Amino acid sequence: MIIKRTFDPRKVATYVWKDVVLALGMAAAVYAAVALLGWSVVALSFAPIGLLGSALSIFLAFRANTSFARWGEAAQAWAAITAASRIFGRLVVTFTDAHRHTPQYDEAAAEAFKHEMVYRQIAWVNALRLQLRGQSDWREVERFLPEAEAAALRQQPSKPLYLMQRQGQRIYNAMASGTLQGFDSFQ
Repeated sequence: MIIKRTFDPRKVATYVWKDVVLALGMAAAVYAAVALLGWSVVALSFAPIGLLGSALSIFLAFRANTSFARWGEAAQAWAAITAASRIFGRLVVTFTDAHRHTPQYDEAAAEAFKHEMVYRQIAWVNALRLQLRGQSDWREVERFLPEAEAAALRQQPSKPLYLMQRQGQRIYNAMASGTLQGFDSFQ
């Protein structure tokens, strides 16, 4: 889950301290006006405040339900992405190993292809995660790629898209070199 399990009031205070000080100041001014000066004009009935509180609680309940539903949809989409990535990795290994009996099979090239494709897929999932969260620590992605590809990745505006294009190019090259055969389906 993205939300931390610990709550630090000091971090929240950095965002809301101005509003809290303003509300306390206004409350103190109204209290002083009513209690010390006797100005009953500034005193409010609790009826409108209770009504507004009820309406606000209903509004916030709908907002909480909506945000939780959106979070659930995102979690389902992310689970589908990671499951599809596992399936892709399994297909790469299975299809590559299925050609051990063919005369053009090169075991070293096949092992390098499997390693490259699986690690690039891991890099893609991490790049997608970083892009969706608006983060930019691309070193987490680059550690799964060869140095030349990591350098090319730094220049790309859409890093997940670039990695998917590289996956497609490598599948095409593997079919051309015989590492994969024409009936291997990566759909």
